[in-house]
Amino acid sequence: MELIRGIEWKEAEIDLEAWRSGEMEVSPLPAGLEAEVCLVTVEDHPYVLKIWNRRSKPDVARQYSVLNHLYRQGAAVSRPYGWGLDPQGHQVLLTSYDGKPVHELDEHVLGELARMLSEVHRIDPRSMSDLALPSHDLVSYFFDGIQQHPDIQELLHALLQQVQVQHTHLIHGDYNLNNILNLDGKLTIIDWTNIQLGDCRYDIAWSVALVCIYAGESFASQYRAAFQQLSPIDDAEYEVFEAIACLRWMLLERFGFLRYDDRIRTNMEAIVRGNRYLHEGLMLQDRKRE
Repeated sequence: MELIRGIEWKEAEIDLEAWRSGEMEVSPLPAGLEAEVCLVTVEDHPYVLKIWNRRSKPDVARQYSVLNHLYRQGAAVSRPYGWGLDPQGHQVLLTSYDGKPVHELDEHVLGELARMLSEVHRIDPRSMSDLALPSHDLVSYFFDGIQQHPDIQELLHALLQQVQVQHTHLIHGDYNLNNILNLDGKLTIIDWTNIQLGDCRYDIAWSVALVCIYAGESFASQYRAAFQQLSPIDDAEYEVFEAIACLRWMLLERFGFLRYDDRIRTNMEAIVRGNRYLHEGLMLQDRKRE
């Protein structure tokens, strides 16, 4: 708790005196691969504090500025309250508390998820030109370490010959159910670490693939249909980006970053069977490691 009180705030929209001296309660929240997350209640006001104390070192100042911009535009994002450095020099970001991850899916929720991401994609990047948003190469950014898995690398290279990757839209980069919070029916998008100018087709395909893998083919079909009404993508192009998204998931799973059980394997196999660019040999590599 004293470490949290000792944060050096670079930008803040909070009562710093109350933060440093007021009654404070701290409890851990589920963390990701990159950072520690905790619920901090100061004088009965709940905040979420994210501390990048692991290998990842993102530009938190930019993330704070991006959140400010999106929040003021009315996007479904957490309210940013400040960013700074903890006493150990780790970057921190303070935002509003917006509930718990979405776990109950139905057609209405899936429609809302599609609408929220589509609205992000429709934001004119020129309105954020002063934030110097990055534009990363898709392979080097999303497929770190791919050289260790030649089967994935070769297929990915072939897939990228089928489409022209664009860097024209604001993308979230990791739009999944753990990054959508629900507080009394209000949905909020969190974790903007991967925000960049990229291809919205990839952003959508990654999100739909994750719903299929973790929630099942039926929900994924409804989700994909919701996107098609809002942001139509040519079926042939979408199949390529779906394959690219699945290859990324397989790569992360091979590195041990993702959970893998019989249900998830069954759902992934359904995608592989339905996509002309994927094949069972990719799944056999996973079985060899078990």
